[in-house]
Amino acid sequence: MYGPGSPSALSLAGVALAKQPIAVLRPDRLGFGNVAVGASVKLPLTLYNRGNDTLKVASLTVSGKEFSVTPSRPGLVIAPGDSQTVTLSCTPAAAGDLTGTLTLSSNDPDRRTLAIPVSAAGVPLNLSLDLNPAEGDQKVTKVGGVKPGKKVPVQLFVEGAPSIKGFNVRVTFDPQ
Repeated sequence: MYGPGSPSALSLAGVALAKQPIAVLRPDRLGFGNVAVGASVKLPLTLYNRGNDTLKVASLTVSGKEFSVTPSRPGLVIAPGDSQTVTLSCTPAAAGDLTGTLTLSSNDPDRRTLAIPVSAAGVPLNLSLDLNPAEGDQKVTKVGGVKPGKKVPVQLFVEGAPSIKGFNVRVTFDPQ
């Protein structure tokens, strides 16, 4: 049974949201800080798809010969609401300020290209090894009469360096 004046017609209207990916990079800048010359430091960078359609990354590149990105392969695909972490590396060849730009090219219709600044400072590192077990740097760099299986204490000293990230040390043994 219907009441008086029924049945009634009701009109509805709405707007459909277009399907599109939305590319977001976090952090929005990467600073490696001080990195020892010749060392390599890695930092993560996350690519987010905040849209409602698949994000297709056409390229992911970084300028500056001291910087690299992994993976750098084209064809990276990120589902809506998902993310992918990549790794940025910095390996300074010389002392000084380093700058670059990480650039993402994708199918995001509002921002086909996204770029963030990348920076570091290459820092020379003065390392010395001391083979004298006495406290402090005795500047003893050679020890004679070491037999196979004998342990030799080694102290590593860093001089005149600010707070740094990453460095490599290689110790060699000459049986002569």
